[in-house]
Formats: sequence, structure tokens, C-alpha cells
Amino acid sequence: TPAFTPAQPRQMADELGWDDFEGLARDFLTELPIELDRLPVHLAAGARQDLKRGAHSLKGISLTLGLTGLAEILLQLEKAAETADPDRLAHYISALSRPAEQGEKELREWPQTGRATELSPG
Repeated sequence: TPAFTPAQPRQMADELGWDDFEGLARDFLTELPIELDRLPVHLAAGARQDLKRGAHSLKGISLTLGLTGLAEILLQLEKAAETADPDRLAHYISALSRPAEQGEKELREWPQTGRATELSPG
């Protein structure tokens, strides 16, 4: 699965308008590390439903923004939260960092109609 697929964010930017899309993407990219850091906390606490909800929520917005590599692992984590052992869940959680970083990088650099995104925090 590629880290980033531009068709989804292009459609969203067309529907919302560029400024609104940038705001949504910027907010997500700001919150992403915080939300990813919560997943191992849920695992350590044995809070599988919170882990499942967190993975589901992140998966949805990741898909919408074209972060397909990240969304794929989040889908696996979401499914595994029902039945998988803690070691398997920890594996999925640790596997999130690389696609998250790569997808974030590509989304930040993604051009829309000749205009590069300005999704730096702030």
C-alpha cells in the first residue's frame, strides 16, 4: 500500500475549498502524533475498546486525507483489538510510525492545482 494517495485529498479540497482543506489537514497533522501516542497507553491499560475506537477514528480521517499506508495498518489494528494478543497489538502499534511519517511528509508536500500545501503547524 502506498503511503499517500492524492485522489482522496484532491476530491476533499475540491469539495471544501482549499483553505478549509488546509485547515482540516493541518489540524489532523498536529493531532496525529498525540493520537498515535495514546494507542500504546490504551494497550497498556487493557482498554481494547478505546484502542479500537482510536484506531477507527484515525483510520477514517487518514483515508480521507489520502494516508493509505497509515490507514491500512490502523485497519489491521482496529480488527485485531477484538481478539489479538497484546504482543500482536503492540506490533501493529509500532508499525504505525513509518507510514505516519511518510504519509505526513507526502501530504505536506502534495501540490493541488500547482499550489503546494502549506500544512506546517501553526
